[in-house]
Amino acid sequence: MRRRWRAALASPRGQERAASMCLIVAVLVIFAATWWRGSTRPGSGARSVTYLLDVLAIVIALGSTFFEARLANMLGDFPIPSLRRGSLLRLLGGVLAAIAGCVVGAVIGNDDLPNVISALGIGVLAGGLTLMLNGIVRLALVDGARYAADRVQERLDDDY
Repeated sequence: MRRRWRAALASPRGQERAASMCLIVAVLVIFAATWWRGSTRPGSGARSVTYLLDVLAIVIALGSTFFEARLANMLGDFPIPSLRRGSLLRLLGGVLAAIAGCVVGAVIGNDDLPNVISALGIGVLAGGLTLMLNGIVRLALVDGARYAADRVQERLDDDY
C-alpha cells in the first residue's frame, strides 16, 4: 500500500492531483462547516465544533500548498514556460474567486440570503485564498530558485 502511494506521488501529475484533491476537500469542509454553523443557534456546542472543522479545512488547504510546492520543486529545474503561466493563472483565479467570495460575504451581512448560498460564498472565498497561496508558492519556488541560481552563477563567474 505504501509503495502504491509513493509511486502515485512520485510523478508531477500525481502531485498535481493530490494538490487539487486537497483543495476540493478543503473547500467542501469549509462549505459544510459554514452551512452547519448557520443552522445552529449561537452558543451551542454544535456550533463550536464547526470552528474545529474550519481549522481542519485550513490544514487540508496547507496540504494542497505542500503538494504544489513539491510539484514546483520537481519541475523547477526544467525551463517550462507553462509552469510559470500555470502559477500566474492560479494566482489570478484565486484573486478572482476571493473577490467573488467577498462580494457574497458582503451580501451575507444582510441575512437575506439562504444559508446554503452564504456557505457557498465562504467556500469560494476559502478556495480562492488557497489558490492564491498555491500560485504564490509556485512562483516563489520556481522563479525565486532560478533567480538565486543565476545570481550565484554570476558571483562564481566574477574574477577576483
